[in-house]
Amino acid sequence: LASFLLGTAQSGFLDLNSWPARQQRALGVYVQDDIRVTAKLKLNVGLRWDYQGPVTDRYNALTRGFDRTSTSPLRAPGVELKGGLLYAGAGGLDRGIFVKDWNNFGPRFGAAYQLTDRTVLRGGYGLIYAQTFDDPGNAPGYSQRTPMVTSIRTGLPQNTLTNPFPDGIQQPVGNTQGLATFLGQGFNVSDVGRVVPWTHQFSFEIQRELPGQFLVTAAYVGNRASGFSVTKGINEIPRDAFALGATELSRNVTNPLANLIPGTSLNGATVQRQQLLRPFIQFLGINQLNQSEGQSKYDSFQLMVYKRLSRGLNFSVAYTNSKTIEKASYANAQDSQLEKLIAAWDVPQSLQINGVYELPLGQGKPFGANAHPAVRRLIGGWEVSGIMRLQGGMPLAFPTNAVPTGADPRLSDRNLDRWFNTCTQLAGGATRGCVGGEQPVWTIRQAFVLQTWPSRLASVRRPFVGNLDASVIKNNKFAERFNLIFRTDFLNATNTPQFYPGPITDANSGNFGRISGAMDQSNLPRFIQLSLKLQF
Repeated sequence: LASFLLGTAQSGFLDLNSWPARQQRALGVYVQDDIRVTAKLKLNVGLRWDYQGPVTDRYNALTRGFDRTSTSPLRAPGVELKGGLLYAGAGGLDRGIFVKDWNNFGPRFGAAYQLTDRTVLRGGYGLIYAQTFDDPGNAPGYSQRTPMVTSIRTGLPQNTLTNPFPDGIQQPVGNTQGLATFLGQGFNVSDVGRVVPWTHQFSFEIQRELPGQFLVTAAYVGNRASGFSVTKGINEIPRDAFALGATELSRNVTNPLANLIPGTSLNGATVQRQQLLRPFIQFLGINQLNQSEGQSKYDSFQLMVYKRLSRGLNFSVAYTNSKTIEKASYANAQDSQLEKLIAAWDVPQSLQINGVYELPLGQGKPFGANAHPAVRRLIGGWEVSGIMRLQGGMPLAFPTNAVPTGADPRLSDRNLDRWFNTCTQLAGGATRGCVGGEQPVWTIRQAFVLQTWPSRLASVRRPFVGNLDASVIKNNKFAERFNLIFRTDFLNATNTPQFYPGPITDANSGNFGRISGAMDQSNLPRFIQLSLKLQF
């Protein structure tokens, strides 16, 4: 506050940002028909065509890929520099951020067959294209920050709030720098070859009506998704360079870009050797977004038992056994193949039960129908309901800063203080987090070590999820048209804490492998809610 009153702020800046005016065109045409082949067989066939164009900007403030082959305008002695950003709408390029895709035809097919009076077979297939909006944000060059110079010169602050920017406000340069945009810096760029993701969805089920108003359905449901977005670093050191070791890769060497890129970390007389091993040494890290390479595979068995309302009771029980595998990321930017993993959201076992029961008391019910009117009003109109969810935990991300030794990380007596084996060998040979005579399961990961292990643990999962919500409802009907409803809801009725994220997975943390005291409860404690409603 004192610095502000004196007009000598510690820091400050002024941003000039372009105003985005984004647009994306989407068209869809769909035809379908229901065909009754016989009295027992009905078909549904359809075809959908989708067009989802690329994002455009009214002022073309978007990039359109990265040019890997053109010669850079930056000239450095003894080095041939290539590569640079391309801009939408510049140099004859299209205004969209990726190539238009007109071939998104999605057939649909469904069939229902009445096997017997109480048994029906159903199946279906559909090719469905995703609806996405890939807005990469402002392109490099369309935003500019002017920092306030707050250093001391001859014993006095150089700039004050009376004139914080004496050299003027720096203006965005837009796309005028072409391939020279963002020299000496890192950035993200969208893949110009991106296509709209698609998924094949299919199912087959048997449905059977049973005595007592029960309905049972058993089904196989699956899908195969392809083309969803993956990010990959395209300016990383090559795989064989890791053999040089951390010391050599971090060694300072003569910088061929010295004094050519002012204001950046690449302008000095020396630079780390690893920088000169990048494909495009005039830039730092470059992430190419929206590469249409991602895939996932989902297979499930689904069983549902449904009890239709009779004698005041209806409920359903739904059980799912499933597995989801994905290829959605690179373990190392140097890899040519995506990593095949159990999906982060994979839930192998899930059971959900919900139901409502009207107590058989009071007027028109089996018990108390002939009681005194005051007693009937008191004991009648009660309902209880509940929703219960039980499901296995999702896979745990592989610990950061750790390398596996090959030992099994699972514990037979795991608890919230130690969810998995945390025995870790440190760089000097000492161990940490070990109990009894345990052998190290992890070692500390060093710099410039390629990952050769899965990025997700299938053997160790996050905690089991169990939750029960219950309600008690009292209906008070009077004058035929009115019902005064008093309701009490018990959210997390059993007051069971959940820890969805799971344990700490940083091998350098003192809470490595711990949940209790290290992670906050994910759900609310028991929450009781009272409500009163008048229906008429």
